[in-house]
Amino acid sequence: MSVPILGQRPKIGVDFHGVIGQLDVAWGQYFYSKHPEHSLYELTHPDAYEFYQRICLECRNHCQKDGELLASIPPVPGSLWGLRLASKWASLFLISSPVGIDPQHTEDWLKAKGVDHLFVKRIFTENKTAACRENGLDALIDDSPVNLEPLFNTPTEPIIFDKPYNRHVQGRVRVRSWAEILAVLQYVVQQRQQREQQIGLVRV
Repeated sequence: MSVPILGQRPKIGVDFHGVIGQLDVAWGQYFYSKHPEHSLYELTHPDAYEFYQRICLECRNHCQKDGELLASIPPVPGSLWGLRLASKWASLFLISSPVGIDPQHTEDWLKAKGVDHLFVKRIFTENKTAACRENGLDALIDDSPVNLEPLFNTPTEPIIFDKPYNRHVQGRVRVRSWAEILAVLQYVVQQRQQREQQIGLVRV
């Protein structure tokens, strides 16, 4: 993949749960071991977070705090490779919600996978719109409509990581894999280059 030379590296925000790590897989397996009367399909359904709260609040709270269980979260296919490649030409910001997983466990997971150092900043917040604005992010990759829709008509481009529960969100960039993410980010880099050329920041 060829990458344009920039006056300034683009700033890209990346969500953890659903984009980098598959938290629902680990949660679903734990809940199924405690509640075999429910199918594993139910427990890995897109609305599983609400489902967990309905069937067993105690289990949900356990999942949020169990470091061993959270360490077993599988990575989203291609995410570790994608982060390593993207970090060579973009400044990556982890923008993750502290709800559902202790931030320290997220930090531990990233370190165990050898990708913690790829982020210039790791932010844990429920207000991702403010985090994008305060850090001047060019784009945010997320799977939650709650985090994506407030970015419409802002300088931060919302990149939708495709899930069944966000398919009602229309008219925005949608990606289905980390290979597609990298292709889209290349476009973001090129757009920044064009803007910088217009104001004389890049010599051509």
